[in-house]
Amino acid sequence: MSKMFILGGGVTGLASAYHLSKNSDREVVLFEAEHEMQGLVRNFGGDGWVLEYGPHNVHTQNRRVMAFLKEIFGERLKERNIKTLLFIFGKKVKYPLKGLDVLLVLKPWQMIVAGMDFLYTRIRAFLFGVKPTAHFDEWIGRRYGDVLLKIYFAPYVEKVWKMDPHDLSSYVGEKRIPTLSLRQLLYKQLNIKSNYNPHPEDVANVHSYMPVGGSGKITEYFKTQAEAAGCRLHTDSDVERIVLRVGRVVQLEIRNRKSNLLELHEVGPDDIVISTIPINKLLFKISDLPAEVMKSAEGLDYTCLVMLHVRLRQQSVFDKSWVYFSNPDIVFNRISEYSYDDLKMVPSGCCSLCVEIPCRYGDELWNMPQDELFALVMRQLAPHANIDPEGIVGFSREEVRYAYPKFSVGFQKRLLTIKKYLLLETNIVSLGRQGLFCYSNIDQCIDMAFNMADVIIKEPNNAKYIYQEMFMYYHQTPQVLI
Repeated sequence: MSKMFILGGGVTGLASAYHLSKNSDREVVLFEAEHEMQGLVRNFGGDGWVLEYGPHNVHTQNRRVMAFLKEIFGERLKERNIKTLLFIFGKKVKYPLKGLDVLLVLKPWQMIVAGMDFLYTRIRAFLFGVKPTAHFDEWIGRRYGDVLLKIYFAPYVEKVWKMDPHDLSSYVGEKRIPTLSLRQLLYKQLNIKSNYNPHPEDVANVHSYMPVGGSGKITEYFKTQAEAAGCRLHTDSDVERIVLRVGRVVQLEIRNRKSNLLELHEVGPDDIVISTIPINKLLFKISDLPAEVMKSAEGLDYTCLVMLHVRLRQQSVFDKSWVYFSNPDIVFNRISEYSYDDLKMVPSGCCSLCVEIPCRYGDELWNMPQDELFALVMRQLAPHANIDPEGIVGFSREEVRYAYPKFSVGFQKRLLTIKKYLLLETNIVSLGRQGLFCYSNIDQCIDMAFNMADVIIKEPNNAKYIYQEMFMYYHQTPQVLI
């Protein structure tokens, strides 16, 4: 019997294991380096408290994924009313920003200067076009003006991405920041309907869903169903070496982190390996990796997050689902709030906060003890939130080493080098947010896992073709309006 080896037990890995175990006659084996499965889509806590790694949510128009989730959860899949808020320059505004709202929170003299610079920038772009650039700061400056770049965009990039805006790729602007025409900006400011298609991440314009008990119920379902279908799931099992020979994987060396024993798994001629671990980590494990590919892998990195979970005996703090903080002097950039509702995430009369703190691996914030971090967050949160110290039930700290791909200048060229190499290796593909080095949500990870599994089940020789299609889809540059 041919085998499927899956590296990584997050949402993409478990969705792949589930679909292949249920619908193919292959033996499926999954290796997860950590002690727990489910990756970042995992719930934890106890005594009525359900905690998550940040603001998970399902907001998709993918009919297949939604039909699947509604089938398995039924009435326990709840539609959510996501309410967001932004603290910018000490003021509260609706988020995402509507039209020219960012100007309205500035001081009068700043508003005049930034407004005139923005108008001049747009008129110049209309008359002469926008010169292409690989750098985020130049991309923003040529669409919003240098004043808004300096007072808003640049400080936020340095805070969240922990890098110079000039070193961040313009890809981030193209993918994450909708560029509207002057007419559309005016329409949006005045709440006039137009034919503008809303940004896919704007939760105010899409339907949002979550299973009762948290998003971890999705990966928990994949895990239990995959095991029931015969999939072998191994935790504490880290990939130490991937042996390639004549263009294919022939052996996986897996280190058991509990016993420290090295296990050798032979990969047969009809076997396939799906990797969902960070793509640079995958490449570092491959034997005899070409120097050019190694250099490309070394040029890729991921942002890190420290998360502080605060449990409170009060009904609400912000009465918002997600709250963003743009002030560069505040260490956290986003807070998710869960209050007592149909999702059953907190006890009655209580709420919880998940405070996200961007950092560099090994820096002061990453290494800060839990009590010190809590004290720092409470001091910085005090001017913006009314929290009764007597109502604090408890707090805990979590670390995420690989949170989001870091899209530095030149990352696309590095990825193309890696993609060309992986396309030559006939029996290994790399999927998921970490494996494709892309920004993808829960539903997108499920979709790519199911699609790849379908191909492997029906036409395994086309797996590389589908991998290339996925790569191009998640890294294409969308057309935007000047």
